[in-house]
Amino acid sequence: MIERIISDGRPGVGRGALDAAATLDIPCNSGRKNAGETGPPPPPKQPWTSGGLSRHTAACIARHTKSAHGTLSLALDQEVCEEIHHARNIANKCHLPWHHVCLGQADKFQAAQDVHEWLVTNNIRILHVIGATAPLPDERAASATRDLLETIYYLGLIEHNMTASAQTTGPPSTPSHPAPRSTEQIISQICAEMSLKDRVHMANMQQDELATLSTSLGRYIMARIETWRDAPEALAALELLQKSLPPETDIVTGIITKLWHRLQSTHKLRVV
Repeated sequence: MIERIISDGRPGVGRGALDAAATLDIPCNSGRKNAGETGPPPPPKQPWTSGGLSRHTAACIARHTKSAHGTLSLALDQEVCEEIHHARNIANKCHLPWHHVCLGQADKFQAAQDVHEWLVTNNIRILHVIGATAPLPDERAASATRDLLETIYYLGLIEHNMTASAQTTGPPSTPSHPAPRSTEQIISQICAEMSLKDRVHMANMQQDELATLSTSLGRYIMARIETWRDAPEALAALELLQKSLPPETDIVTGIITKLWHRLQSTHKLRVV
């Protein structure tokens, strides 16, 4: 999971990264207290380096890159700016993980899954986020960065809580609940094993965002299904559930969708 975010906080990607950190209550390298405050002002003009960056900016990027476990670079289009080039060069020289996402072209859910897997594979907890800056705030870049980082964070949170739940209740081969006998019991059992925070978060997701749960909650559901293989009543319930789903829908996706519908009625936040 992401434990700290490092960003220059300037308009665009940098601002979006610190907004996400403030929203998610993740420590960051800025003195800002909340997402509503403005980021740090751009540094004073400095002599340009041969690569097109000022010495101050180049030194700042190098310091941030080396201080993190990995660097995530973000851009709205395929054009890669000097800041990203410099961060990538520093990361390569120091043998540090680096990952790039084109926010304007990538599917946001697939991009979040890809970055999440990159974070897990490289054990990245301190994340440096960098992208192009502009004379005026680029709200599209800031918003897209914030949304991506929030989705990535919740993917990690759900996977962490599912793992912790499995360790607390015992290994998947020895579930703490009897095998379910109906679709309702299947949904109730998975729901009971989720933390309250995960239930609330899932309830407030849009339906088209549920695909982001396939690598976290989906894996946990598959592990639970394996524990029911020797229970005829559970297999019968799973078979009935599968028959009730559209032909192209797999059993895990069906369970996640039905769980989401259940949580919509019990845990969705409403304006009062």
